[in-house]
Amino acid sequence: SMNGEDWQYTWIETNGIGGNDKPECVWDGVQCDKSNNVIKIDLATIGLAGSIPSEIAELSHLTYLDLSSNGFVEGRIPDEFKNLHALDHLFLDNTNLSGEVPSALCRMNIEVLLVDCYQPDPKISCECDACQCDGSDTKPFVNTPRPPTESPTLPPTHFKNPQKHSIKEVIGGNPRPGTPEYDALHWLIHTDKQGLGPNSPRLIQRYVLAVLFYSVRNLPDDWLQPDANECLFLGVLCSDDGVVTKITMVDDELVGSLPTDLGRLSNVTFLNFNKNKLFGGVPTELGLLTNLEYLVLYNNDLSGTVPPEICKLTSQGALVGVEVDCDGTKPEISCDCCGNCP
Repeated sequence: SMNGEDWQYTWIETNGIGGNDKPECVWDGVQCDKSNNVIKIDLATIGLAGSIPSEIAELSHLTYLDLSSNGFVEGRIPDEFKNLHALDHLFLDNTNLSGEVPSALCRMNIEVLLVDCYQPDPKISCECDACQCDGSDTKPFVNTPRPPTESPTLPPTHFKNPQKHSIKEVIGGNPRPGTPEYDALHWLIHTDKQGLGPNSPRLIQRYVLAVLFYSVRNLPDDWLQPDANECLFLGVLCSDDGVVTKITMVDDELVGSLPTDLGRLSNVTFLNFNKNKLFGGVPTELGLLTNLEYLVLYNNDLSGTVPPEICKLTSQGALVGVEVDCDGTKPEISCDCCGNCP
């Protein structure tokens, strides 16, 4: 029903459908209880297409269903979903569904119901109390889905994060769908397995690195592996207490723009993005990095001016060196505080 042959990673390939190699309880994205009843299905961001089959409603023990961030899922929410009496989490946002959420779902005990009903351009209407239609509680679209690397038996926090709202409050802002910030927040809340709470000192730095991942292409494959500590990301260096202090991504063919959220890495001392294909301007927010000692951005396609907020760090902060493409009679970028224009 949902174009399974074209999924980013298919059940046919990974689970042996047709050959009966694996029981459904170990299929990727499926979780069962001890009686082998399917209770959770997570098929977000894998390239689903078509309409949602009403037969899903026959999974009477299902508590969690996530078909979000599959842009070619279309049609309407099946009325038969009213028979999913155990359902408490339903994620159908970032799809092409239309119409309205069946009123019968509003009378069920659903705790979280995410659909594309946020204003000002709702794709679908929802009158349920569980719906969040202002954009503040939608999950972001993930642009670069990756195949799972381990058993689909996932910890409960993957399916139900009671700290979700608190985490979003700490991160701040109200990112819109399709932005790197939106994507990063989705990954942090819904996919990441580190289990960081709103009071974790690692929460902001992990979020910022996720924003960087979704802002530029060609970052190393080990980034954003749900089980990996961010201090193990290639090119990231941390202090002994696990705080990000250096990011070095040299000659990695990175393409994209530097996110403003880099300015939230308050303990970083060294940023080196030399020899890449970064474009746009140098974020003013880097001027918040009072511990920054070296900023190396030359051999890119950056333009504009190094913000004065950054230059002030040479006198009011720890900044020793700023290197950008400021050489020649027509430099790509102007800089009043660069001691070296390569």
